[in-house]
Amino acid sequence: MSARSKFWLLLATILGVQLAALVFVAWWLTDRPPQQTITAEVLIAFGGIGIVLVTSLVLTWAWLDRSVFQALRTLRRGVDIITQTNPQHELEVRPHHLLDELPDAIHKLGLEHDQVKNEVAQALISGAKKAEEQKVRLEAVLCELNEGVFVCDARSRILLYNPSAQRILYNVTVVGLGRSLHNIFAREPVEHSLEVLHRAAKEHREVGEPETDFVCATVDQKLLLRCRLRLLSPDLGIQSGFVLAFDDVTRQIRALGQRDNLLRKVLDDNRGPLANLRAAAENLVAHPDMESEMRVRFQAIIAQESAKLSEQLDQMGARARALVGSEWLMADLYSADLFGIVVNRFNKIGDPKVVMTGTPLWLYGDSHALTLLLEQMIRRLQVLTGVYEFDLDVLMGDRRIYVDIVWKGAPINESVLAEWLQEPVKHTVGALTVHEVIDIHSGQIWSQRHRRHGYSVLRLPVPVSSKQWELPRDKLPPRPEFYDFDLAAQPADLGDLADQPLDRLSFVVFDTETTGLKPSAGDEIVSIAGVRIVKGRILTSETFDRLVNPKRNIPKRSIRFHGISDDKVKDKPPIEVVLPQFQEFIGDAVLVAHNGAFDMKFIQLKEAETGCRFDNPMLDTLLLSVFLHDHVEDHTLDGIANRLGVEISGRHTALGDALVTAEIFLRLIALLAEHDVIRLSDALAASDRVVNVRTEQASF
Repeated sequence: MSARSKFWLLLATILGVQLAALVFVAWWLTDRPPQQTITAEVLIAFGGIGIVLVTSLVLTWAWLDRSVFQALRTLRRGVDIITQTNPQHELEVRPHHLLDELPDAIHKLGLEHDQVKNEVAQALISGAKKAEEQKVRLEAVLCELNEGVFVCDARSRILLYNPSAQRILYNVTVVGLGRSLHNIFAREPVEHSLEVLHRAAKEHREVGEPETDFVCATVDQKLLLRCRLRLLSPDLGIQSGFVLAFDDVTRQIRALGQRDNLLRKVLDDNRGPLANLRAAAENLVAHPDMESEMRVRFQAIIAQESAKLSEQLDQMGARARALVGSEWLMADLYSADLFGIVVNRFNKIGDPKVVMTGTPLWLYGDSHALTLLLEQMIRRLQVLTGVYEFDLDVLMGDRRIYVDIVWKGAPINESVLAEWLQEPVKHTVGALTVHEVIDIHSGQIWSQRHRRHGYSVLRLPVPVSSKQWELPRDKLPPRPEFYDFDLAAQPADLGDLADQPLDRLSFVVFDTETTGLKPSAGDEIVSIAGVRIVKGRILTSETFDRLVNPKRNIPKRSIRFHGISDDKVKDKPPIEVVLPQFQEFIGDAVLVAHNGAFDMKFIQLKEAETGCRFDNPMLDTLLLSVFLHDHVEDHTLDGIANRLGVEISGRHTALGDALVTAEIFLRLIALLAEHDVIRLSDALAASDRVVNVRTEQASF
C-alpha cells in the first residue's frame, strides 16, 4: 500500500470517528429530561463546527496531496524513465508544487548520470581497445626478448612462451602449450625454488611478488640455464602460477672452466722456466768468479727462459681477455658521483653541455663501465640528433633505478638502438659491447617520450643499492612553525616576476642545520645548502653546500640529529664569510624553503654584521601544503613527502633536506595549477591567505 493510500485511509478513519462522535453527542444531548433539552440552534452550531473542521482537514489534505504527494509520485516515475530509458526526460511536475528545486536537481542529476554512463561506455570501449593494443605490444615485446620466457600454472604446465624459449632450447618438440615444464627443465631446482618462494610469500618476507635466481640443467643435460623465477600475483587469476625467465649460460660456464684450466696451465707451464731462471740467477750470484764460458751459458739460459715466459704470458693474456667471466666490479654508487664524472669529462671538452638533474639515489653497478657507456651514448645521441644539451637524471622505478639521458627532440628508433647495442664500449675490460655492459647490470635500454613536453629520454634500468633503504638517523623534533614573520610581507613590486608561471621561473631551494631551535636565544647556523631549480628541473649539478663555524659548542642533542660535531666545523669559515657566498649563489632567484621563517630568522639576524640583505621573493612549502591540504594535520617535511610520494634520501642534512624540499615543491606546483594558482603572484597570495588564518605557533 502506498503512502498516499495509507494517508487517505487514515483520513477516512478520522472522519468516521468524528461523525460517530457527532452522532453520539447529538444523541446524548437530545436524550435528556425536557428541562435539560438543548435547543436545535445549539445542536446545529455544534454540527456546523464539526463539518467545518472536517472540510478544512479534507481541503488541506487535498492541497497537500496535489502539491506534494502527486508531485513526488510524478518524480518517482520520472526517475524510472530517466534511469531506465530516456536520460533526457523532462519531469512532468505540475506547477505550484512544494518541492522547491528538487525536480530541477533530479533532472540535472539525470543528465550528469547520462554523461557519466556515456563516458564509462567510451572508457570501456577505449579500455578494450587499449587492452588489445597492449596485448599486441606484449606479444611484440615477448618476441623481441633475448631471454626465454615460460608462464606456468601450479602444475608447471606451460601457459605461454616466447620465440626465444624455442631458440635457446634448440628443441621445439618439447615446447608447447599445456606441456609440462619438467619435460624440459630438471625438476629438483625448479621445485626447490618454488618451495622457497612460497615460504617467503607466506611469511611476508618479500615486498611484492617474490623471485629468485638459480642455475638449472635441461633434462637431456645438454644446456645449463641461468633462471629467474617469479611468482604471479593471485589477482591475475592463475593460482600459484609463476613466470620463468631463462638464458643459456653454457658457454659462460664453459668459459669459466676454460679460464680455470688456463690458470692451472699457466702455473704448470711456468714452473719449469721459473725454476731454470732461479737456478741460473742463484749460480751467477753465488759464483762471481765463474768462468766466462759458464757465465755466458747461464746468461743465455736466463735470456731464453725470459723470452719463453714473456711469450707464454702474452698468449695467456690474449686468451684471458677472450674468457672474461661475469665477475664484475659491482659496488654501491651514488648517482651524483657517477654523473659528476661524466659531466666533468664533457666540461673539460666543452661540447656537448651535460647537466646533472634530479634527486641523487643509490644504485648498484660497475662505475667504470657505466661511466664509459653514458659517455658513449651521449656522443652517439649528439651525432644522431644534432642536439648539444643533455640532462643526466635518475628516477626510482619498480625495484630498479632508471638512469636517464634527456634531450629535446624525438625518441631514438629501435633499429638504431639495436645497432648501438652491438658496438664495443671503448676501454672496458674485455672490450665489452654496449649490450654486454647492459646485460651485466641485468637491464634493458630503451628510448621514449619524456614527461617534459617536447623532450625524449634514453633510459637504462640498473639495480638499486641497499643503501637507498637505510633508515635515517633519529627523528628530528619538529621545528616551530612561525607565521607572523617579515617574509609574509613580500616586496610590493615584484616586477615581471609576479606574472611569470611557476614552472618557468628559477628557484633556489635551501635549508639550514643549526645548533638549536631558538635563534634569538643564541643558536647559530652550522650548515647551509641550496639547490637550483630552472624551468621545472632540479639541477643537482648546481648546488651550494657549506659547513659553518658557529663560534660556540654544538649541543649533543643537536649532533644526534644532524651529525655535525665541533670537530667538523672548527676549521670551517664563519657565517660572515659563508652568507655572502650564499647570496651570490642565489642571485635573483625566488627562494623556496620548508617552514622558511625558521631558516630566515637565523639569516636575518646576521644581515647587519654580514652586510647581506635577502629581498628575494620567497615561497614556503609548508604554507603551500596547508593551502592545498588544510584537511590534514601533518605538514612536516616527512609528512608532505609521504603524502606526495617523494622518495626521502639524505634526511637531516642541509643539502639532503633541500633536495627533498625541491622534489616536493615541483609536485606542489602541479597541484597548485589545479586550483588556478599558476603565477608567482598567485602562489604568494595563497601563502598570505594561510598566514592570515593561521595563528602564531611558537615564538623564537
